[in-house]
Amino acid sequence: MSLPLKKPCVRSLRHVGFQPSLFIARPKSGIAQSTQAYTKRSVTPQYTTQSNACKIFEETRVLGMQPTTSMYLDAITAYGYSKNADKVISTWKDYTRHYKLKSSSHHRYITALVQCGDIPTTYQILRDLKTKHYVKHEEISKCLAEFVPACIERNHAYLALKSTGDFLDYAQAWDVVALQRVAQSLWYVYSSHLPIPPQVNSATFDKFVDLYRKKIDVSQRSKSKHHFMPTHLFTMFKLMTATHPLTPSAYTCNLVIESQLISGDYGAIKFILAYMQKNNIQPTTHTVSVLLKSLGPSLSGNEVQSLYNNLKKNNRIDSNIYQAFIKVFNDKSDTVYAQEVASDMEKKGLRLEQDSCIAMVEGFVNQGKLNQAAEWLERNHDTAIKNLDAYAVLMEACIAKGKWDACLESYTFLDNKKVKDITTNRRIVKALLTARFANGKYWDVCRTQLKNLDITFTPTTVFRILRNLIGIEKHGHHLVSGKTIVKAMQMMEKELNIYLNAEGISRVIVALGRRGDCHHGFEIYNWVREDKSCTRTRCGSSSIYSATMYSALLNNDFRVLERAWIDMQYRKWFIECENGTRNEKLEHTLARYNVLLNGYASRIPRPDITRLKKTYQRLLKQKINPDITTYNILIKAFVNGNNMKAANQVYQTMIDSGINPDTITANTLLNGWILRKDWAEVEEFMQRLKSENKSKQNPGLDISFLRLDSKIMGFARLLKSEGRWYDAHEVEKARTVLPSRKVWNVFETTTGYSKETLDNFYKSGTGDNEAIQADSFGLDFDKTCGTLMKLADSSQSLAEKKNTKDTFIRFFSKSTEPDHITYKLFMKAFVDRKDYHSASKIKKWMNFRLSSSKQ
Repeated sequence: MSLPLKKPCVRSLRHVGFQPSLFIARPKSGIAQSTQAYTKRSVTPQYTTQSNACKIFEETRVLGMQPTTSMYLDAITAYGYSKNADKVISTWKDYTRHYKLKSSSHHRYITALVQCGDIPTTYQILRDLKTKHYVKHEEISKCLAEFVPACIERNHAYLALKSTGDFLDYAQAWDVVALQRVAQSLWYVYSSHLPIPPQVNSATFDKFVDLYRKKIDVSQRSKSKHHFMPTHLFTMFKLMTATHPLTPSAYTCNLVIESQLISGDYGAIKFILAYMQKNNIQPTTHTVSVLLKSLGPSLSGNEVQSLYNNLKKNNRIDSNIYQAFIKVFNDKSDTVYAQEVASDMEKKGLRLEQDSCIAMVEGFVNQGKLNQAAEWLERNHDTAIKNLDAYAVLMEACIAKGKWDACLESYTFLDNKKVKDITTNRRIVKALLTARFANGKYWDVCRTQLKNLDITFTPTTVFRILRNLIGIEKHGHHLVSGKTIVKAMQMMEKELNIYLNAEGISRVIVALGRRGDCHHGFEIYNWVREDKSCTRTRCGSSSIYSATMYSALLNNDFRVLERAWIDMQYRKWFIECENGTRNEKLEHTLARYNVLLNGYASRIPRPDITRLKKTYQRLLKQKINPDITTYNILIKAFVNGNNMKAANQVYQTMIDSGINPDTITANTLLNGWILRKDWAEVEEFMQRLKSENKSKQNPGLDISFLRLDSKIMGFARLLKSEGRWYDAHEVEKARTVLPSRKVWNVFETTTGYSKETLDNFYKSGTGDNEAIQADSFGLDFDKTCGTLMKLADSSQSLAEKKNTKDTFIRFFSKSTEPDHITYKLFMKAFVDRKDYHSASKIKKWMNFRLSSSKQ
């Protein structure tokens, strides 16, 4: 009997005369040198070139032998030196399949990827090291020391700062040389953007923080990945204090704390305070004011008042603390106490700063006291005019309330005072122009203002003014007409020679459509298409046509829908400008056909079946195969047309074509039968659905039938958009409304939780009691037998349907935990029935169940 031989390894081949080249161990202290020098030292001994290492490794694998750990790692390094990223990754994967990884292995791998210039992959590998418990923090720091300089060299400073911040919590366990290299690399980045010397000491670090704080752009902190972000400043603070023998001043610590308020990083604030205590850095009144701004909103109004009175009694308040209390009181809409604090400042001979003026005005505005805000500004005019933002806040609030004249009066007041900066303050200029547009009586003045602007307008500025005009409303009524909005847009584009792009035009058209101004949106559509300048190329984008079709669909205007759908085929003429012709067509895709079909299916008061069929035949003639969306639209059309037989035939055609039903399919059919109260068809469809999906996941059933007649809702919305409020009210009164008892039945069937379970939970307290366990409220589906049958008339006998109960139990027993959307639909159903107590029970149960599922 012969024993099976093991796969030979390299070491065993010496017995048959094979002499592999020896791999001399790589040096362990190469982190301070450059990556290339380190790679050469670790591979080149006993090899004439790097390619020899790769050649020996590949020949070993061709011979069917298993390479050693050293051969794998040296091959990875050699592939990295030759910038072959694919080979580096494949060799690493093969290495991980055959050997248990060592802590130092990742350093070789990341170094090779860095040499290949594959920064995204390197970042992913480095980030995943957090989950590798066997990788020492010292090795991670060495990997970071290779990654950070490479990021900076390739202008990826954001990734360098982010990756450093991710691992700074373990900086005490870092390799000292690696830590120094990372710190020097990041300091070099900022020294090229800020006027700071390359040497790092307490004075230069204080200067760095002061300059950095001024560079932080609050309005853009979450929209771009620039180098001046609050989180990056905290990263630099931790890194520099850990690597250099410096002690920042209290003022510097205060600036860092203040910057963390912008991002809401209270963990960083806690770290800095602990650092100040550890290094005996005494807090100042500035520190107290910064902490008050951060912790004040979490205190009650009485606690803030008590704190202020105690500090005032002990005479421990300076200008910074006064300003902080003014902001806190205004954030809490306590303008009375805020004015008292401002009065105390005046008695002390202190002047209000601009931020405090803005906070005071915002406090009045949040309470709707615009007249009081204007009076307060008039009394404190000398302070408020320093940068005019306080006046801008008041003017913007007047516009939001529809008080154009009050906004214009505020500007006239400033103009009479001969304030120089009113024509250069962007917020003032935009508010003035918006108010004049909204008033509709100052078109000549608006044209003159646009021609003599002292600031630069951009397409974004134009869009924001239009968005503000569209959104101004009062009690559900839009105060600015669509005609005014169209004229304002045309004037700004013509006078400023600044044009919205296709995306901006689309958003304006959709916004007008949602407020019922479809014809004005269509007017913009025509005006843009008829433009003779080169900006007509924006009509080559499909977004403008899609927006117009969506707006038409919302407003039941199928003339506009069809016009935009047809025009969309000839957009190539706009794409190629003069090179195209109006006769060239771009054939519609299935998605475009579905849009038109959905329009016909959603028509109010009933779908246009004739045009639906013609469009569908045109789709088939173009040899386009319908998908699940197409069939769902056809089913919806026949359901809305009260032709459930045809809807069922479409469903069967879809099944025969090999397309499985989804959630929309099932719920559309169920809604149709439930509205007709055809419970036998409901049960038959449920049984058929289960039989057709035995080996597949059942399509989920939502509770959209709680909203019942969507056609009536859409009709009511159209009447409101036309200003026919009485008719809309009468239509809404005619809606079918289930009583609360039946809604509870549907809730129990859909979720598995009975009304009694929620009643007991509601009586138990807040739901935070630790004695209450989530599992004690398990799904009891045995109690859900036949509850959908209770939706039928009370005179209907359940005994005739004794065999139908099991279907519902089996189907709903596979339901998952309801999500927040499901719960909110039931809450809305109870609110519509003015059963606020039941809605409160659902909300409390939702908070408990969803918080339990996350834990």
